[in-house]
Amino acid sequence: MSHDHTHTHTGEQDSYYLDQLCTLGFSAALGVIMILLYAFGKLEVILASTFHLWVLAAGIVLLIFVAIRAVALWAEVGKAKAAIAHDHHHDREHSHDNAHCDHDHDHDHDREHEHQHAAPHTCAHGHEHGWAPWRYAVLLLPIIYFLMNPWPEVQAEPEKLDANVIALSFSDAENAAISKESRDDYTIGEFKDNQVRLKGMFQSGNGPTFGLYRLKMVCCAADASPINIVIVAPKGENITYAHGTWVRVIGKLTFHPGGDGRYVTVLKADKVEKIAPDPNPYSDKK
Repeated sequence: MSHDHTHTHTGEQDSYYLDQLCTLGFSAALGVIMILLYAFGKLEVILASTFHLWVLAAGIVLLIFVAIRAVALWAEVGKAKAAIAHDHHHDREHSHDNAHCDHDHDHDHDREHEHQHAAPHTCAHGHEHGWAPWRYAVLLLPIIYFLMNPWPEVQAEPEKLDANVIALSFSDAENAAISKESRDDYTIGEFKDNQVRLKGMFQSGNGPTFGLYRLKMVCCAADASPINIVIVAPKGENITYAHGTWVRVIGKLTFHPGGDGRYVTVLKADKVEKIAPDPNPYSDKK
């Protein structure tokens, strides 16, 4: 009697496990990168600050799901191996029993018996699930972007400011004009004797006034638009730089009435100097 054991599931099952391992690997890498983007402060040039904690949380949750799926896949592989071992053991017992049997069977033992071992992940509709690396192209994009950047970057030396100088972001300077209480803080209140420092890009103006601007994100870098702070040059000087040149301005924060009862922030400069470009041009950066 001849038994032909044809294992049709081996190739497809191997492809399935390879596909699962690749998915887990790329997903884990993506989760780690999301956490590192937050830790290294790189989200500041990609997304508005509102979304930073969400990205961190998503990276942590993704790694938890990867861990759960990895444990489940490990258990699945163990069950598959046990099932195959059981089938082979059963086949050997069947062959041994038939060798000692004297009575006639209704079926012919001289024909071949083909044992088909179905894979646990086959489809009834007749196509195979082979390994398809193109599925991971989307996951590869943020991974490649991360690897192309030398993160963390070399940190610049801390900026040296006099004790009475407060470093402000453009958002801080804008928000200071919103309410009477916030304006009073810089005119007659807590910071009345302090100077402030702003860093931004130069925009030409009229006479002794010019603009200083950075970019403001609502959602992401794609929707960023410039916000401007009016600067009054020291001693009525006519200061001229090329548009977009990075400058540092130190002076007193004042507020001028605008339309609809609103106030506009104006910085009366005592010192204006050219500086190296800031890699983060957005308004939340001090």
